[in-house]
Parts: sequence; structure tokens; C-alpha cells
Amino acid sequence: LAPALGHAAETRKRFSNRTNKDFKHLRSNFEKSCGMKLSTFDRHLKEVETQFKIPKEVFYSMMLQETGGRCDKTGPAGEIGLFQRLTGGSRDPVKSLRLAAKDLRDKLEILSQKNIRAKDGSTYKGFAVESIFRKNGMPTEFGMRLAISAYNSNELWALRAKSDLNKFNGKHGTKLSAYNWEDLRVFYLRRALTEKDRKRLMDDGPTGRAVGTVDNPKGSLINLGYMENVIPRQTERKQTIFKTVACWKNPTLTLCK
Repeated sequence: LAPALGHAAETRKRFSNRTNKDFKHLRSNFEKSCGMKLSTFDRHLKEVETQFKIPKEVFYSMMLQETGGRCDKTGPAGEIGLFQRLTGGSRDPVKSLRLAAKDLRDKLEILSQKNIRAKDGSTYKGFAVESIFRKNGMPTEFGMRLAISAYNSNELWALRAKSDLNKFNGKHGTKLSAYNWEDLRVFYLRRALTEKDRKRLMDDGPTGRAVGTVDNPKGSLINLGYMENVIPRQTERKQTIFKTVACWKNPTLTLCK
């Protein structure tokens, strides 16, 4: 797994370098391409946060990741708008925001189901409700990560990572936890492994390959890098967009100096 983990770190760094650069021009990118003041959009973000119970900082981070704050961007597969929606996409920033929020909320609900019928036709055990949602209905950081992973592709990345981790524990007698992000993230890298290595690690042959929108071995690296750039690991938080969003709102914070 060591080479795959190294490639994952490189992928994450490329994402981070790009979004940190875009952050410096976020206001001008947004206002020129979206025809709206960023301060006005922020009010819509607060409304969406209340309605869908998803922190608005997540959306700032996602729009930087997806488009650098541009409403006029079109993706390689025809994705359009601020949040690069393929289905029902819109160049209207508020419509794009609300579609993204609904999708994220739907992903959270799906991932917390007891049994999930995935897009590959298989049935997987979902995640414990309390690992996805707080008592006030807001998502946990762990749950938000999984929902963003599913937004980027589909639920299979998270579900198969959990399944693979449990297979690994059963085969090797380890006690890794599917609810510890540092443990679970390793099993996102199944696509970066050879068929032989998957079989050796998890008794997993060719039928165990994950199905995502990116059908190549780099798919897992892209999904993991995307997710950890939107919501960084604890060990990387001071070097990420979460820092810059916080500093933008309050430049007097200690971490901004």
C-alpha cells in the first residue's frame, strides 16, 4: 500500500495547490462569472445551512474545489455551474447551490441506512446513524467526508472501503475501525492495487473492483484527494482551505498569523 499512499498524498497536494491559488481570486472569480455579490451569495449559503443542516464552509470549500468560484465553467463530461452538476446543472449560483445541498443531504441519508443497494447491484451494510449525524441533525465530520466522496462519484467508494476493511480484519486478525478515518481512508486505495495484491490483502479478486465515474486505477486517488481537499485530515488542517476560509472571515485568528 505504501506506493498508493504516496500517490494519494501527491494527488491531494495538487488539488490543494490549485484551490489555495483560486482562493486568492475567489471574490473576483465569483462576481465576474456569476453576476452576484459574494456577500449576497453568503446569505443564501446561510439559508441553505439552516434548511439542509450542512455547514456553509463545506460549500465554500466545494466551490473552490469544483470551479474556483466560477459559474461559467463547463466540466469534461458536460458538468456545468458553480458546483459542476451533471444532472439538472445550472449556471445560476443559487440553483447550483441548492442542488448540491440536496444531493449531499441525500447522500448522508443513504449512507446511514442499514442496508444499501449500490449501483453495482450489490447490497452493503451502511454506517451507524450516530457516525453520520449529530443529535442536532448536522452531519459529523466523518459523515460529511463520506457524503462528499459520494458527491464526487457515488456511494461505492465509502461502502467498499468499509467492506474491504472488515475483510482485512477477518483475514489478518487486525482491529482496524471503519469509523476511524485514518483507518478507513487506506481502503479507498483498492483501485490503486493490482488484482494480485487485492487478493492477498482482502481475498478480493477481479469482481471486487470498485465502480465509479472514473473507470481507471487513478479513480480512487482522485476521489480520496478530492474529499480530503474539501475536508482536510486533522494533521493537514493548518495548510488547507479550511484555514483560508477561517482567516478570510476572521483574520485576527492565531492560526492566520
